[in-house]
Amino acid sequence: MSALELTTQGENTNKLLDMSQLGNRHMLVRLPRMAALIRLRGTLLKSIRNFMESEDFVEVTTPTITSLTGACEDFSTLFSFDYFGNKAFLTQTAQLHLEPLVHSQALRRVYSINHSYRAEPRADHRHLTEFVLVEPEIGFGNLQILLDIEERLASHIVKTALQTRHEELELLGADITMLETIKPPFRRITYAEAVEQLNKMGIATEWGDDLDRKREIAILEWTQFPTFITHYPLELKFFNMRQNREDGRVVNAADLLLPGVGEVCGGAEREEDPIRLRERLMNSTAMKHLLAAGGSAKDYEWYLQLREHDSIPYAGFGMGFERLVQFITGSESCLNCVEYPRNSVHYMP
Repeated sequence: MSALELTTQGENTNKLLDMSQLGNRHMLVRLPRMAALIRLRGTLLKSIRNFMESEDFVEVTTPTITSLTGACEDFSTLFSFDYFGNKAFLTQTAQLHLEPLVHSQALRRVYSINHSYRAEPRADHRHLTEFVLVEPEIGFGNLQILLDIEERLASHIVKTALQTRHEELELLGADITMLETIKPPFRRITYAEAVEQLNKMGIATEWGDDLDRKREIAILEWTQFPTFITHYPLELKFFNMRQNREDGRVVNAADLLLPGVGEVCGGAEREEDPIRLRERLMNSTAMKHLLAAGGSAKDYEWYLQLREHDSIPYAGFGMGFERLVQFITGSESCLNCVEYPRNSVHYMP
């Protein structure tokens, strides 16, 4: 089949894309729908920057070459390479490089818009090996402040898209009527409430179970609106999330679920107590995975040191940009939400 025929087949970017078309992305980008997607992405990125500036955040450029501490949680999904005789990795999160800037207290609010890399072997319509991550850190922030900023940001992005890219949204097949309802406040439920509701819906879920996409979509079908799930079990989350002082079983963390997609943002208060943080690291699943990956507690020594000098309370989150685009366009595939998708079998053109 010719590249021209493939472009005709791929004209509806709101539907599942035939994997065979990825090698002809240089032809697909000629389509009006792809041009609309690219214009929309540019507008959304500008909208994010405008919002962050209005909220007194400073944009920071963080490294994409890191040590093992560049992992979000799963060290096995880091891309490794030889770095002048040393083993280095492509970053998955800017969080740990943003946090020292907040601790300086010269910059109370910082954020980055950076590429994230994950060695995800599944080549399907839900996984990318390279994507864009928006990550703010908020000095003297707490869970309430975090959720308020997330819902204002998401609402602002949707509003901007509706006001400035209405034609592109229609061309991409977005649900305009649904997008017009996206306004604060969003629904907020605890993990415990989510587990209870899932069991009422006939989806067997126990305390401590991870809420996979099936469960997230079920919750969204129940709420019919953007929904925060808060206060996850301690064991499910990364070691640096702040343990709730009233209920030690949970951490002060939250995921934002958006209709049709599931989790788009994940965030938490960060543990500011140096003794608690060190104990959490040493006893965490992350430490077991770190050791299995050839690392040691020394990899995090620089990070633990932050709390030993004028530690402050703070919070932060990460927003998956392609998932946000998928929500706004209503696309069935994340491959349709980026100009040049990368997965385990396609890295050209």
